[in-house]
Amino acid sequence: DVAEAPEKLTTDSTIQPAANTDSIAKEPPVVSTIKKPAKTPEKKTHFYVFAAAAPEWSYVKKRGAGDMAISYGGGIGYMFSRKWAVQVGLFKAAKKYRAGPGDYTPKPGSYYDNPDYVIESVDADCDILEIPLAVRYTFLQRKKTQYFAMAGIASVIMKKEAYDYDYLRYGNPRYS
Repeated sequence: DVAEAPEKLTTDSTIQPAANTDSIAKEPPVVSTIKKPAKTPEKKTHFYVFAAAAPEWSYVKKRGAGDMAISYGGGIGYMFSRKWAVQVGLFKAAKKYRAGPGDYTPKPGSYYDNPDYVIESVDADCDILEIPLAVRYTFLQRKKTQYFAMAGIASVIMKKEAYDYDYLRYGNPRYS
């Protein structure tokens, strides 16, 4: 009766029959070399999503800043190099301000377009949608922080308008 010799794994990863010996021989351990995948370079271009909220004040010359309102929204951007990106957004904002005499010109043919009516002040409360389109340049990038400058244009859509008028009608104070 012939017994087969057990197989063993060698360092060159081939299977060979083990020698038939009665003594236990110590074999060197099998060493496997696994190569780590090479790091892929950081992607230079990618899409991103952003959101923002901030306090906002409307300003009228000689009157100063109006009441504070919160502007909020978000958008998407595309970074086409490590430094340059373009982005578009949609923001809801409120414009609250007070205009004085000479700051507001009534629409021709409207009720207030009358030489006997003198507007003393207008309190405005308007809700708008802003659609900004901007170019962004990142001038300093740290591990967890970026410093950038942006320039762009915005389109504005008026959603709601409310105006309170203090005026003189034939010399008498009125409010509407």
